[in-house]
Amino acid sequence: MAQIVHDVAPGADLAFATALGGQVNFANNIRALAAAGADVIVDDIIYFTEPVYQDGVIANAVSDVTADGVTYISMAFNNNGLGINSYEAPDYRSTACPAIVAAQPGADDCMDFDPGAGADNMFDVDVTAGDGRFNLNWAEPELGVTTDLNLYVLNTGGTAISFPNPLPPGDNLSSQLPTEFVSGTFGSAGPRQIVIQRAQGAGTPRLKFVSNDNGANRFTSTQAVVAPDVQGPTIYGHNGTAAAQTVGAVPFNNSGVVEPFSSRGPVTHLFEPVNGATPAAALATPEVLNKPDVSATDGGLNSFFRAPCTECRFFGTSAAAPHAAGVAALQLSADPALTQAQVKATQVATADPVGSLGQLEVGAGLVNAIDAIGANPTAPPAAAIGSRPPARSAIAQPTFTFATVGRLRSTSCIVDGSSTPCTSPFTVPAPLATGDHTLTVRATDFYGQSADATASFEVDVTGPKVKVSKGPKPKSTKRKAKFLFSAEAGATFRCKLDKGGFEGCKSPAKFKVKPGKHKLSIRATDDLGNAGAAETYKWKVKKKKRR
Repeated sequence: MAQIVHDVAPGADLAFATALGGQVNFANNIRALAAAGADVIVDDIIYFTEPVYQDGVIANAVSDVTADGVTYISMAFNNNGLGINSYEAPDYRSTACPAIVAAQPGADDCMDFDPGAGADNMFDVDVTAGDGRFNLNWAEPELGVTTDLNLYVLNTGGTAISFPNPLPPGDNLSSQLPTEFVSGTFGSAGPRQIVIQRAQGAGTPRLKFVSNDNGANRFTSTQAVVAPDVQGPTIYGHNGTAAAQTVGAVPFNNSGVVEPFSSRGPVTHLFEPVNGATPAAALATPEVLNKPDVSATDGGLNSFFRAPCTECRFFGTSAAAPHAAGVAALQLSADPALTQAQVKATQVATADPVGSLGQLEVGAGLVNAIDAIGANPTAPPAAAIGSRPPARSAIAQPTFTFATVGRLRSTSCIVDGSSTPCTSPFTVPAPLATGDHTLTVRATDFYGQSADATASFEVDVTGPKVKVSKGPKPKSTKRKAKFLFSAEAGATFRCKLDKGGFEGCKSPAKFKVKPGKHKLSIRATDDLGNAGAAETYKWKVKKKKRR
């Protein structure tokens, strides 16, 4: 990796710190490199037990150094396989375990891989011979684990456990880590079964396993995955944290495709970062990161691989990441005033398309060194609101049009503080209650610069209330009844006497009635057309006694 950085940016000063020795040591060495003056840090390491649904200790270190201005670049890793190297379900679904797993310590309670009415306690895969490595993670925060899940790989017939070995797997209630890492060797190619056991606890968390085969294409096929379960995304851990620039791999000899092993996104976080003392709180809304950010070239020639290769080339996202890091060094050489956010945003903004591939496959595209180095932050974006409803209306889901200017990464519409990606025209997604509201259109470019346009408006979907201030006595001999009533300013009224229909009326209203029981209903409608509930007045007219 250092040789690749030197090839791209030969004048850059190089430093090295090991990522070995555990996650805490890796995190400490990230901070040590930053403290030693590194402007750009790049890695090609992952600890398979890093958390999936929150930032862990390594990701926290990445966030710390980027907050101090360091550009941090990390590989996407090589776990895409054939696009089937992961499985994720929105929650744990319970069914009975296969007999061989039921015989293990813990409950006879296993994951049902069938989201429908049936039951399927084994996930079928076909494998090639070689090493198998699986990370199982579930949506509970570190130090807040109440569920102990185990992953088993069964033999061809599902009658024996191939690995883990030795048994049983770890106790997550003791470790307080929501992860199981299981490894072993597939001695031969062919079908296998994956089983997930809930050994302790009653939780039903979202869960995911990843086959960490590092480009070996260990899975050749799997059983069909049915929604809402999903298959494919394999970026996780600090490689996929928001603070890092995650890099996929494009082969040196074809810039129109992505390396088939290059891991895909997205990354979903459900909890705040690990804080080392107490369980992290759940995020108000999931953080969904469209990783990778960019892609870079792999397969370059090198001098450190030896025979039998005649053209010794270094493949993988491990080779792509230092190419992006070398470009970052040249960007800073051209403009030392660039912030780490601008370095990252410029590579994103100037990246070239990779065929018709999308964000979750190649990020913004292939890093273009010349354009990235020559680019400067653009002028700030602009936003303006065009057509909009009246300042006060009975439209509970109003529609707005807006215009934006700039090379934008995102446009968001923020209604009363709740943000959603949007395009013009934009209709408020959920009915608004009566009251004052605010819409802000926020345009954000690739440099993180943003501009807002705001409109304030009132929604009134509540009908007016009628107040009757005068009417006949509850018992009366008078055959003429006079009513005084009122509502909010501008309201109109309709009155209904006894079994008649509603007709327009005004206050004061006079009615001539016969002896007997009577009921007057009065309904008000405001100037926006909102009709309120009817106010009812009852009285009785008695016949006059003859003398």
